[in-house]
This record gives sequence, C-alpha cells and structure tokens, in this order.
Amino acid sequence: HSRNSNARIFYLTMAVSGYKAFWDASKLIFGINAIGFGITAATQTHKITDLVGAGTFGIAACYTLYRARNSEKTQKLLTLCVGLWSLRLSSFLFLRVLKAGEDRRLRQFFPNPSKPEQGWFTGSPPKISKLAMFWTLQALWCMVVLSPVTMANLYGRSLPQVHRATWIGFVAFLFFLGYESTADFQKFSFKQNPANDGKFCDIGLYRYSKFPNYFGEIGVWFSLFLMAAPVLRKAHYWTVISPLFTLALLNNLSGVPLLMKSWDKRYGHLQSYQAWKARTNKYIPSFINDSKSEL
Repeated sequence: HSRNSNARIFYLTMAVSGYKAFWDASKLIFGINAIGFGITAATQTHKITDLVGAGTFGIAACYTLYRARNSEKTQKLLTLCVGLWSLRLSSFLFLRVLKAGEDRRLRQFFPNPSKPEQGWFTGSPPKISKLAMFWTLQALWCMVVLSPVTMANLYGRSLPQVHRATWIGFVAFLFFLGYESTADFQKFSFKQNPANDGKFCDIGLYRYSKFPNYFGEIGVWFSLFLMAAPVLRKAHYWTVISPLFTLALLNNLSGVPLLMKSWDKRYGHLQSYQAWKARTNKYIPSFINDSKSEL
C-alpha cells in the first residue's frame, strides 16, 4: 500500500510540475485580482471590479504568449482575439458603472454607508471575507475560461501554417464578438434614454432573443476553443471546460436566473413584457430559429 501511495504521489507531482508555466500564469491572474481586492477594500468602491476582472484576460494572454516556446501565427491570433474581447468588455463595463454610479449586484459585499455601525468585520460572514471570496472566484473564472488559450500558447504544437479549423473559429469569433458588442450597445443606449425609464428593453437584437449578449459571449469562447484545438495536445483537450463553464455560469448561476428574477419583479405587471417573454427564445435569435425553444 505504501509503495502504491508513493507512486501516486510521484505521478501527481510530475503532472503538476509539467504545468509549471500554467501555474505561473495562474499566479499572475491571482496576483492582479489580489491587487484589485486591495484597492477595492481600501477605497470601498467596486467601480474597478469588472475593469480588472475582464482586463486580466488580456494581460494573462499576452504573458503566456511572451512565455510561449513556439510563438507562431495561431498563438498570436488567439492572443489578439482575447485582447480584443478583453479590451472591449472591460472598457464597456467600466464606462457603464461610471455612468450608473454603482453596480447594485455588488452592494452586498460592502458596508452600508447609511449604517455607521456596519463595518468590514461585521456580519456573518464578515463583509471583508465575502469580498475576498468574490475576488478569488473572479480569478478562478479567468483561470478556467482562459485555459484553452493558456495551454495553446504555453504548450501548443507547432504547425507549418494556420489550420482551417482555426480560421473557421476566427470568423465565428468575429461574428460573436460583434453580436455581443451590438447587444451591449443597444441595451446601454436604451437605458440612457430618459424616455425609456420604467420600460424593458425589447429593441434591436433583444426583439429576437432575451439574452443576445450572453449568446455572443458563449459563442466567443466556443470559437476560441475551436481556434485553439488544432494546436492543443490531446492531454489538454480538457480545456473544453472553458466554453462549457461559460455556458453553465451564465445559464444557471450569475446570468440568466438573476436577471429573470429582477425583470419579473420590475416588469412582471406589464402585459407587453409577458408577451415578449412568452414568444422570445432565450439565446438563439428567432430569425435563425422561428419556433420558440428553451434556447
């Protein structure tokens, strides 16, 4: 039994050490988020949260390209795509929170300024530990979702030319990035118009699906995995967890359930909202799929 146990420890150690560059990239991701946590705790503002969260993707992708053993066209193309996505999303979310003044979803992690008796170390669990956990999960999100690009950059195979699947993934990436960006801009513009106060957004792409921005986001990461697949080693195909995790996160945890609950509370009394909710797909736009479905 002792010999078998020692053998398992040996192989586990070899497996972990073989991912040294991956762990180095992960330490960078956690380090950036730790700095973000420190600034947020010191200033008691969450305005930089999404800026740091999404921005870390671009920084980490550039770092892994710098560390790459084979810095070839596929790896450079992957890094460019992540950089575009990171720059677009981080700047949009930062602008949005500056315009809004706050992100109401993050209130729970901060002491209430209207209650002087409430501080970082009050409550159960304390506010400071909840905030620390949030930043830790944000770092884990980046580490997991970025994994196909990380592994392709650091350990990817060398190919004489860019594979056809990578080009297909690149075209899909541009489509989904544009789709997500358009949806975000349309909703942002709708909310900025005082005439739409109290109304739900059913214009533009939101006329055809409830969550066109999430449809684009999920498509972006499936596209990036497709781009990376030709250079990934078989042992690294586990990184398909990236788009699957994105889908599960948005569909089951932080995205759809929270928004649907909020929308039902704010607009549930409107007949037009109930009609839109009943006839509109969740993700796939109706001009692609005419029949109502769960997607």
